[in-house]
Order: sequence, then structure tokens, then C-alpha cells
Amino acid sequence: HESHEISQTMEGRGDPRTADFWHGIMHRREPDAGNAAYWFRRVGTHPAFASLASNLDHWLEETGASREEREHASQKLIRKGAIDPLALIELSTQAIRKPGQLEERTFRRVQYLEMLNLLSWSIGTIP
Repeated sequence: HESHEISQTMEGRGDPRTADFWHGIMHRREPDAGNAAYWFRRVGTHPAFASLASNLDHWLEETGASREEREHASQKLIRKGAIDPLALIELSTQAIRKPGQLEERTFRRVQYLEMLNLLSWSIGTIP
């Protein structure tokens, strides 16, 4: 609830729209795929999408992801050199329906990395 209130006070601010990005993550985790998609469409492009995509395979490998998880993430989530947030929402929906399966394992790792990446970007440690 508090996270939602904070996100709403920052709605549409900034370039890029980092607060809206966090808002989208929050709704995806609820899970509320439709609302998450709304917020990610508002974000548009964000430098954190590109930095996550360019580092994703390496970071997945560092966190112990299997080759199958790494390939799944690469094939399903990266479009035009950036993470496709709508594809990540779809993967989260599949993860809910397939506990313990490839989709859930991949999603959990990618979401963890996405949040670390966005936090690093938000505090200025990733250009």
C-alpha cells in the first residue's frame, strides 16, 4: 500500500520515467498484469531496459542459472537490444501457472536482476 502511494505521488515525473517503472514492477508482483502493462507502456523506453538486456546472460550465469533458463530469457525477453517489459509480464503470468517449471525459475531470476539493475540505475551507479 505504501509503495503504491509513493508511486502515485511521482506519477509521470522524470525523464526517463523511473517512478513509473517501479510502479509497473509493483503491479506485476501483485499480480495485476493489466495494470502493470499500463504502467510499463507509460514508461516507454528506459535506459535500465537496455542495461539489463546487455548484462542479462552474464548476470544469469553468475547467479547460477541453467543454460536452459539463460536461453529462455534471451529468446523471450530481449527485443531490439532491450528488455521487453510486456514480455516479462507475460513470463510472470506463465510463472504463476507453472510453479517450479522453467518459466517460474527464469522469471524469478530475471525479476531479481531487473530490480537490482533498476535500483543501481536509480541511484546513479549504472550510466
